[in-house]
Amino acid sequence: MNATAVLNYRHSAEWSFGAKWTYHSGNPYTPILGGKPPVNGQVLPEYADINSGRLPAYHRLDLRADRHYLFDTWKLNAYLELINAYNRKNVAGYDYDTTYTQRKPTYQLPLIPSFGVQAEF
Repeated sequence: MNATAVLNYRHSAEWSFGAKWTYHSGNPYTPILGGKPPVNGQVLPEYADINSGRLPAYHRLDLRADRHYLFDTWKLNAYLELINAYNRKNVAGYDYDTTYTQRKPTYQLPLIPSFGVQAEF
């Protein structure tokens, strides 16, 4: 399941604000059940059925504020944006130790603030 909600609010000619919330159920993945006995000194992974596991659900909130400037012959827009505003740790996958007996989650984007300026002539 996927869901996205977008809200844009123009407070005035100079200011606008936006929010975007995204959700989707966890992506399917193929779990590793453990390690097979060493072959040539290297442990190989033993996989479950293809796509038989699901990652945890993913969601994040992005926020943005824009300040618009209008000059005689050109426009300027400055913005501040927060990607993943509540700093959710969304699981992208798993890293395993060399024996495939322990796993650690790897995460997608942390909270990322950004600032930008755009000019139109």
